[in-house]
Amino acid sequence: MSDMPSPNGLTEEEYVAIRYASPEIPYSEVDILWADDYYDGPLSGMARYDNKLYWFDFFDEGDDRHRHFSLSSLTFEQRNEELQRQIYNSVLSRDGGAWCSINVSELDAMRIDFGLPLLDINNWNEYKLRFPEQWSDLVNFDDYGYRHNPVIGWFRW
Repeated sequence: MSDMPSPNGLTEEEYVAIRYASPEIPYSEVDILWADDYYDGPLSGMARYDNKLYWFDFFDEGDDRHRHFSLSSLTFEQRNEELQRQIYNSVLSRDGGAWCSINVSELDAMRIDFGLPLLDINNWNEYKLRFPEQWSDLVNFDDYGYRHNPVIGWFRW
C-alpha cells in the first residue's frame, strides 16, 4: 500500500483501517445484486443487506486470500442514481448488465419503489431528453463517489 491520498483525503492505510474497524458481516447475509466494476469477480456495486441497499466496494485482499469489501450507506439520491444506471444497463443489454444477479421483475419492482420511469429501449432518446440530469449521471459515473459515505460493516468474498 502507498501513502498516496485517496480521493476522500485519507491515505490508503487509513481508508483500509476505517473499514476493518467496522463490524464484519457474514457473507451469507449479503446479497450482491450487481457489479459496476468487475475484474476476476465483482469489485464494487450494489448489495442488499438486512433488506436495505448498500454500496459494496473492494478495499483489501486479506491474508485469507478472500476479497474484502465494505458496505456503505447511500442517500436516497445515490440509490436512485445507481438504480437508474442499472435500469439503463438492463435496457441496453436486455439481460441485466455485465454482472447482475437480480431478475428483470425484481429490478422493475425496485424501480417502482423509487418512483422511477419505465424505460423503453425504443424510446431511449426521448428518455434522455425528458431526464437530462439522470442521463448525465449515468454517463459520468465517479468511481470514488461513495468512499466518503458511512461504512456499516465489511464482508469477505
